[in-house]
This record gives sequence, structure tokens and C-alpha cells, in this order.
Amino acid sequence: MLSKIKLFFNKPLNPILVLLTVVVIAVIATHIVSPGLFDRVVENGRTIVVPGSYRSVEPTPLSFFDIFKSIPYGIEGAAAMIFMILLIGGSIEVFVKTGAIDQGIVKILKLSNKIGGNLFCLL
Repeated sequence: MLSKIKLFFNKPLNPILVLLTVVVIAVIATHIVSPGLFDRVVENGRTIVVPGSYRSVEPTPLSFFDIFKSIPYGIEGAAAMIFMILLIGGSIEVFVKTGAIDQGIVKILKLSNKIGGNLFCLL
């Protein structure tokens, strides 16, 4: 029995399965958790929650079909961040493929041998 459990956990998790599991748990939570909100006031340019002002609001539980709409809406809302991550990841991959990062590290190591070991304290 223990060997079957080890075999199950040695497999990598599918990211789509993890995403769908989180979305389904969130949809189920809309049916269980009662929604509410606090009153807020703006003081000195900051929005502050008024203590003791919590009140319940009308629940709006999500339907089964909202599970499938949530992922495209999430991608649309995070499009700028996704673009930034892809752009930075692509530029780092270009630096790695051209060997620029490796050559920079070698140059720093050669320079530290000429100056002394104190260069790493500055970095």
C-alpha cells in the first residue's frame, strides 16, 4: 500500500488540474461563505476601514458554467503581467543562449582576482 502512495506522489502534477481544482474550490466557497463588507473612509489620502462597520450583503453564488468563464477572464485581467513575464523570460533566455551571462560571471571572477576578494562584498 505504501509503495502505491509513493508512486502516486512521484508523478508531476498537471498545472491545468491544479488550476481547475482551485477554481472549483473557489466556486464551492461562494455557496458556503457568507459575503460581507466594511465601510471605508478616506483620511489623509488613505482609505481606512471603519472598525465595527461589518455588514452582510446579498450572496451571489457562482454557477457551474462560471467555472469555465473564470479562466479566460483571469487571463484577460492579468494580460499585462503575463506579457511582462514572457518578455523578461525571453530576454533572459537570449542572454543564456548567447553566453552573455556566463561571460559576465567569468569577467567578474577575473576582475575579483586582480582586485582582491573584497569585490563580492560590494555585489
